[in-house]
Amino acid sequence: IRISVVTRVDDVKPAVQAVHSAFGLDSDSDEAVVYGGTGR
Repeated sequence: IRISVVTRVDDVKPAVQAVHSAFGLDSDSDEAVVYGGTGR
């Protein structure tokens, strides 16, 4: 399963937490994987 989320860099932590909570994947550690994009 892949879940893609587009967010501002300042909102990465709360976005990861929201996705984890929504899918019952809450944990004490954060993880974000970024594929593609311009890096701007």
